[in-house]
Amino acid sequence: MYAIDAETGVLRWRDYVGDSVGAPVIHDDRVYVGTYTSGLHAVSIENGERLWRVDRADYGTTPTVVDGTVYATSDDTVLYAVDAETGEELWAHDNSNINTPGSSPTVHEGVAYVGSGGFLYAIDTETGEVRWN
Repeated sequence: MYAIDAETGVLRWRDYVGDSVGAPVIHDDRVYVGTYTSGLHAVSIENGERLWRVDRADYGTTPTVVDGTVYATSDDTVLYAVDAETGEELWAHDNSNINTPGSSPTVHEGVAYVGSGGFLYAIDTETGEVRWN
């Protein structure tokens, strides 16, 4: 992963976090990225310092950050909710149809929406329970 100054083109920092599949997401002063080989990472946008890492799965999609929570789908068919500050897992919802390559969660008004296999899942962001599909 590279951080390049947008005005000057000068490299600010770089770090190998693993084989990235989803696009990095910038939120506040952090960059969040999911990788196939080394989990989900939060790094400082200023210097690239690794702030936390969750190595529970291969995260093949771009994470979503809303209200202090990182939502990421994984290749083991789980939607994870992780505290954006600490990396602590808040909940995990397992569903064999929830993840396909490129499927990133969309979060709105307390519901995470994930589409896969011809279905749309609405998952409560507080509990991780399916509201409907």
